[in-house]
Amino acid sequence: WTRSVGFADMKTRRLASRSTVYRIGSITKPFTAVMLMQLVAAGRVQLSDPVERYLPEVKQIASKPPGAAPFTFLQLATMTAGLAREPDEVGPFWTGPVSDWEKKLFAALPHTRYLSSPGTEYSYSNIDYATLGPALARVAHEPYTEWERSRVFKPLGMERTRFEVDPT
Repeated sequence: WTRSVGFADMKTRRLASRSTVYRIGSITKPFTAVMLMQLVAAGRVQLSDPVERYLPEVKQIASKPPGAAPFTFLQLATMTAGLAREPDEVGPFWTGPVSDWEKKLFAALPHTRYLSSPGTEYSYSNIDYATLGPALARVAHEPYTEWERSRVFKPLGMERTRFEVDPT
C-alpha cells in the first residue's frame, strides 16, 4: 500500500508520487543513535567516553565553560552536550554533498559555542548529531555512510535509502 501526500515541487505544484526523492535530513539522527548503540553493544565504545578521545577536532569549539568536563557520546546523543543548535556564523556548513560532511563539520566547529556545561541541560542541537556521526566513524574505523548502509539500512530492508541522489 502506497500513498503520496504533498508536492514533489512546490513551485510547479507537481504532486509527490511513490518515486519522489526526499532529502533525508534529520532522519539520520535515529540512524546515528542506532550506530552508537551497536558500537556500545559490541564493546567498542562506552556512552561515558569523552568524544574528544576519538575526535580531537571538537576542542576547536569556542567558549567551553571553565572547569567543564569534555562532553560524552551519551551527551551528544541526548543533546545535553551544552552546544548551540548551529554554528554562530552563517556559512556553507550544511549544504553540499554528504562526501564533504566531515570537512564542513570541521570548518563549522570553530564557529560553534557552548550554551552550558555538558550534562547540565537539554538543548536541541543539530551540531551534536553532526559531530556524533564522524566520531562514531572513527570508533568504527569505517565511513559513517558505509556503516549505515551495511548495518542499518540493509538489515531493515531499506534498499532505496541513500545519502546522495544517484541514478537509481
